[in-house]
Amino acid sequence: MKNQKFILIIGNIVTKRIEKDGMNRRIVAIDDVLSQYNKIYVENVYNPKQGIIRYWGRCLTNCIHRITKNPARFYGKNVNSYKLVSEKNLDKLFSQATCIYIHSLYSAMKIPLEYLEKYSHKIIVDAHGCVVEEMEFGECDKDKINKAKQYEETLFPKLKALVCVSQKMIEFYKQKYNMENVQLIKLPIFTLHKQKQYTPKNRKIVYSGGTNKWQNVDEMIEVIKKLPEDFEIKVISPDTNYFNERLGNLKNVNIMAVEPEKVQQEYEDCEYGFILRDNIIVNHVACPTKLIEYIAANLLPVVSCPAIGDFEDMGYKYITVDNLIGMKLPTQAEMQFMLQINMEILTQLASDTKLAANSLNKLISELFEQ
Repeated sequence: MKNQKFILIIGNIVTKRIEKDGMNRRIVAIDDVLSQYNKIYVENVYNPKQGIIRYWGRCLTNCIHRITKNPARFYGKNVNSYKLVSEKNLDKLFSQATCIYIHSLYSAMKIPLEYLEKYSHKIIVDAHGCVVEEMEFGECDKDKINKAKQYEETLFPKLKALVCVSQKMIEFYKQKYNMENVQLIKLPIFTLHKQKQYTPKNRKIVYSGGTNKWQNVDEMIEVIKKLPEDFEIKVISPDTNYFNERLGNLKNVNIMAVEPEKVQQEYEDCEYGFILRDNIIVNHVACPTKLIEYIAANLLPVVSCPAIGDFEDMGYKYITVDNLIGMKLPTQAEMQFMLQINMEILTQLASDTKLAANSLNKLISELFEQ
């Protein structure tokens, strides 16, 4: 891309092996939004403190990656990528880039802070989530939390733009920092599946996901144990051992691991989907891909805390854990009405996504014209 304008993107270089992960799915979606531009991806920066063996290991990985580009999700004629660059080369890339797009504070923290300050006028950060608060909730190492705070406090008020997944996230950062000179873009990216007509099914509820702390699987397991035996539960997870140890003796629980592309098929005979989230800011500002998947598949969400992203303000329909345990379930007519409301919300989010993608492209076009 010598002598050509380009966007420098700091973030994971996505392969098919990791493409279905939530963060990587968003990277893929943003790549599609920015398809018209030349792009260079950088995943890591060489840190001398990591030692010479690790350095040469990363160099070897980088060479193999650039030779094979396997699998080639991103690599069109206008895209280049580096698994690892030195600080010297990174400084050159930062200087030459027309725009710098950073996927989350996690990726920003790989870059020397002085670089980010120097080029903040052309940096767009895609927040993905509230990283500092995620770290605190996950009981992360204090040094890492303090580093994240320093990066966020220094960088965010100086950005060209901050891309957020919800209006709640925008309001959160506006209250946290002085963002008067930062363009704030709400961009909830997802693929809206073809709408399906509701057909009454047997009482069956599904959980699809892992066993991370924020997914509250232990709380969900206790709920499952309280459900009547004629209420079927389907658990789709790569962590089958975890669920088998805790639920394997229940005859109404089916535990399975399936390929990511087949998960949607497993939703078809279900009516409800578990999405239990804590009542914390991390969830208040989120736009969970899983919730969107459930709604698109005509599953009514089962929640412990309804305050998830913009969905509550938009009037989404759900049942609570307490109502599920008490078998206070909607009638067929009520269910059909609730699912229709949820589908209308997805349609609105799809419209919001299209408008926001246009705004992001307009902003970057202006940078390219300067």
